[in-house]
Amino acid sequence: FSSFVDFKINLNREAAKPHDEMNVFAQTQHIYNEMISATAEMIQPELVQQVVRQIVKARRVYVYGIGSSGLSALEFKYRLMRMNITIDAISDSHMMRMNAALTDEHDVVIGLSNSGHTDEVTTALAIARSHGAYIIGITNFDHTPLTETTDLCLFTPGLQRVGDVQFVNSQLAIIYVLDMISMLLLEDQQMQAARQQTLDALYGTEKE
Repeated sequence: FSSFVDFKINLNREAAKPHDEMNVFAQTQHIYNEMISATAEMIQPELVQQVVRQIVKARRVYVYGIGSSGLSALEFKYRLMRMNITIDAISDSHMMRMNAALTDEHDVVIGLSNSGHTDEVTTALAIARSHGAYIIGITNFDHTPLTETTDLCLFTPGLQRVGDVQFVNSQLAIIYVLDMISMLLLEDQQMQAARQQTLDALYGTEKE
């Protein structure tokens, strides 16, 4: 095993593995449970809190991702936008580079890449870092081009760690981390109030 965390994840997986053959419904539930447990094992709460602090003090937040990671970036944008945070999600490689060139020390840029080898993302992150932006990465692997361009990195388990690389949802662990960040941000009363305002606008629950 490459780390003690990997050892614990594999040990827990073997202990929890059903003895009889699972149908597709039970198998999907099993993989989801394993992925969430593995992510929780890897997460360092103090680093997540540091990400939250950087987002709170940033003038602007940008999230870069390609493919499925681009969809996760967009989901994160919608969540934080409702907290009155100035944020954008970018999944086009040319737009990433142009956006990165206009960042500065008041901005936070978050790069999403399971492999850590997504050239479009790492190139844009390097540009943003050269302009003084604070760079955060969320990825499966250390010692990659992505981790080399970040100021802070959160690590998530890859599908190979839960024993099924055929599983279709490669973003589950990243979404779980984004959920944690979102929940911590909502502990701020002003952000919670802003979110409530958006709910009132959508569903007409505001009291007259």
